[in-house]
Amino acid sequence: MSRLASGLLPLVVCACFGASISRSPVPEAEAIGFHERARSFYQALESVPLDALVTYEDPELKTYFAGPAAFADYYSSLADAVRSLNFRDGRVASLEIQEFRFERPDFARVELRISGKHQRRLRFWEMEMHRTDSWRRVDGVWLVSPDKL
Repeated sequence: MSRLASGLLPLVVCACFGASISRSPVPEAEAIGFHERARSFYQALESVPLDALVTYEDPELKTYFAGPAAFADYYSSLADAVRSLNFRDGRVASLEIQEFRFERPDFARVELRISGKHQRRLRFWEMEMHRTDSWRRVDGVWLVSPDKL
């Protein structure tokens, strides 16, 4: 692959995923795999009630974490943030990945814009919050690595 083509691939990936990406310290194939995995995770969080037991017990969501404690830390942090902003029914209306940033070959950050409707119906506009998630590659698999509350 030419240097020009290899330099353009991250831009094409970003256009497809709607996010920007900085120069990556990981091979392009690995970066694309990470983007697909991260996008699948965040899509699973859209339009579901984050404060509901059925969402918390979703076995698919737990596959993105190293263990139950990591999942509980992340989930409670996200649900608390959404609840404190009074998102209607505890639901994220849309979750947009703003940027993927590979800081090391085994560590990346994902910048997110999360929006939702206000709990009070008279406040009809959408609210938004920004969040940065950390991901680590463990045994070849990218996992969300939550910060402690």
